[in-house]
Formats: sequence, C-alpha cells, structure tokens
Amino acid sequence: MLLLQRMAAGALSTSHLATLPVTLDEAPQAYDVFKHKTDGCVRADIRPVG
Repeated sequence: MLLLQRMAAGALSTSHLATLPVTLDEAPQAYDVFKHKTDGCVRADIRPVG
C-alpha cells in the first residue's frame, strides 16, 4: 500500500512529526524552540491564521 493511502486510512500516524503547532505570528518563537530542541520539539507545524 502506498504511504499516502496508509496515512489516509489511519494506518500510519504522523502526529509525532509536528510537535509544535503554531500560527504564522508565532513562527519566530517556534523556530527558536526548534533550534534549541526545547520542549522536545521535533518539527514546528506553522499554519496561517484563518
């Protein structure tokens, strides 16, 4: 099964890949958290406000 199909079917969790959900306004602080690996940040999930 293709990777995207497994993800769509819920057979593969990706929640661990984005450990810091933030808005675009919070991106500079999120980058600092990611850079210094504080709070166990693996990847910031930056989303536009809307």
